Amino acid sequence: IMRYLTDKAGGNIHDKGVIEITSNSYQCDGNHPKNLVDYQSINNMYASKDQKDGHICFDFKDKQNQISSYLIQSCCNRWNNNHFRNWVVEGSNDNQKWEIIDEHSNDSKLNGFDNKVAFYTKQENNFYRYIRIRQTGVSWQNNYWIYFPFLEFYGKLKLPK
Repeated sequence: IMRYLTDKAGGNIHDKGVIEITSNSYQCDGNHPKNLVDYQSINNMYASKDQKDGHICFDFKDKQNQISSYLIQSCCNRWNNNHFRNWVVEGSNDNQKWEIIDEHSNDSKLNGFDNKVAFYTKQENNFYRYIRIRQTGVSWQNNYWIYFPFLEFYGKLKLPK
């Protein structure tokens, strides 16, 4: 979904205004969550602060999506072990009421350098305007820092009429 929108927009879909990507926790402008969909640069990444309950929210604005799976790439820096360990993926249509579509607790699949892992959701047939990834516990470094460079959603996309 993200790559399709990026190709159609001709660049970073956050910068182009196609979707809005926000987070309640990122270190600086160079670590903004929009880097997760900057497929032209392999050096950019998202980096959170050491803050409990960090999340990244994707607002698809006038579009809705039905996420069947998603791919996350763990950080590729050998000195950094702040990989996702505990998280949920949630969907919403009003940015207030959230439904969990996937959850992981003590999941070690991303605990390594440059791991690319696909996760399948418990998705029913619901379409959502907002998709949020929320950290629900510590990283593999036993803190709340999270670093990763890449995210992709797979599923169905409803475009405006």
